[in-house]
Amino acid sequence: MAISDLRQWIDALDEAGELHRITAKVDPCLELSQIVDRVSKENGAPNKALLFENVKGSNMPVLVNAFGSMKRMAISLGVNDVEEHATRLRDLLDQAPPETLIDKLK
Repeated sequence: MAISDLRQWIDALDEAGELHRITAKVDPCLELSQIVDRVSKENGAPNKALLFENVKGSNMPVLVNAFGSMKRMAISLGVNDVEEHATRLRDLLDQAPPETLIDKLK
């Protein structure tokens, strides 16, 4: 699935169960970063992206930790596993340049 904007990315995270929405009003100065720090360091807590939907003094939500797991990286690349993408990229980079004129024309 091709993702062309942030809204689609948020929807994809939500569908994959990789997003936690925080609807409570939070202060962006210290409170938001403290929440992110506590959630990320919590033992046994699922590592999810956090979407703060009600940020004090802003009409825009804040998305944090959007690419914080291999699963979310794979979703962003449109693959099932990041290694799948890495293998394809490695294959492209490992190609030898053509040696003859006929090879160059192929």
